[in-house]
Amino acid sequence: MSHQTGAESRCFLSRNMLCAHQHGLQPACYTQAMHVASSQADMVVSRPRFFDLMSTYETAFDQLMGICGGFVSSSHTHFVSVAGDPRIALYLDLLERHPYTSVLRMTYIFAHGRKVSANPNAFLRVYHDARQVELTFCEPGRVLGGMGLWGQRMPRGIPSAADHHWRRARFLDRWLTLLRDDGRSWQDFLPVERSIETRLQANLSRPFQQTAPVF
Repeated sequence: MSHQTGAESRCFLSRNMLCAHQHGLQPACYTQAMHVASSQADMVVSRPRFFDLMSTYETAFDQLMGICGGFVSSSHTHFVSVAGDPRIALYLDLLERHPYTSVLRMTYIFAHGRKVSANPNAFLRVYHDARQVELTFCEPGRVLGGMGLWGQRMPRGIPSAADHHWRRARFLDRWLTLLRDDGRSWQDFLPVERSIETRLQANLSRPFQQTAPVF
């Protein structure tokens, strides 16, 4: 089995996402790159220990803070990061803000002809006091689901709740790694007026137009 390096995965990711957007298609190559990256670290032989899961949550916290930690002190709640090109936009909504926890929604929005959808549509619970991040909900989409992102290399027998926590944690770890290696940082995020849900209801897939911003 051949494996891509981090640099190859980043190039593969950006190049094919742009190609897909130019043709108005779901970027299947993007989902393939994410699948390759996550499957390399998802070869579960035995059920992971609780310590491993907590360590992954802690790593995710450090990665998330490095990418978009400015949301903690910002007065805004909706953000977009175009990272140099509005056709590859990462959306971030701050859904809840409490003294010790925050709830975020982070996703890309892809066009499918005249329709748009959010992938991976990730909901994150940030534990600021424990310095951990948990992926509580995720919709990988038809392409990722068809690749068996959640179904391959699971321990034998009926998957437990811990197994599903582990799969989501590893998926988040791989996605945040790709975002970090792709150069995403808080300096790239801009406050916007529309939430992710509002954008989906309005069927908007791009944050900018040539004439004026469409938030």
